[in-house]
Amino acid sequence: VVSPDVAFVAPCATMIGSVQIGPGSSVFYKAILRADNCDNANSFRKSDDEAFEEPWELHKDRKVSGNGVAVGGAIFVGENSNIQDGCLVSSSVDHTKIGNGVTVGHMARIDSATVGDNC
Repeated sequence: VVSPDVAFVAPCATMIGSVQIGPGSSVFYKAILRADNCDNANSFRKSDDEAFEEPWELHKDRKVSGNGVAVGGAIFVGENSNIQDGCLVSSSVDHTKIGNGVTVGHMARIDSATVGDNC
């Protein structure tokens, strides 16, 4: 789900699976946001408008694999954030939440983590 008010999404950026990009945010060249193993995001079962009203709503009963490890999550990018060139953002174990006003620097790698607002 990409907000209609997104600032910029490069034509060669890749978003796979349950990815939500907030208003005013940008995803730059060759960035990859990969959430193709998501079984835990409740927001993606709603309409686009409803999803942006409650962007951090998550399942309370997280699904796990046979060995008790979480099965993956969604990627949520808040408002006015910036995913710069070549970044790899994934959610292999749990949700990845990038807050409002965040810059994820060139070639950075984030997996199943939370980055607070204005970082």
